[in-house]
Amino acid sequence: MRPFMSFIPATIFLTISFFVLLCSEKTESTGLKTFGKVVAVLLWASAIMVIICGIYMCVSGKCPPMGMMPRMGTPPTP
Repeated sequence: MRPFMSFIPATIFLTISFFVLLCSEKTESTGLKTFGKVVAVLLWASAIMVIICGIYMCVSGKCPPMGMMPRMGTPPTP
């Protein structure tokens, strides 16, 4: 379940990159078009990194909520 939680921020990044590309194609300035494409590629790279990190955290067992699970039933120590 945890690796699928990384798809939420990745989807947000991809949605923003779609609108960045849409706006950059509508403009007439070549400099702004190039800047929009660079920003879109950086957003795609961020989305890919979020998904890879989510999968890595789940496979390696370093997922923070999973580490808290055994401690949830124990009483707090003073």
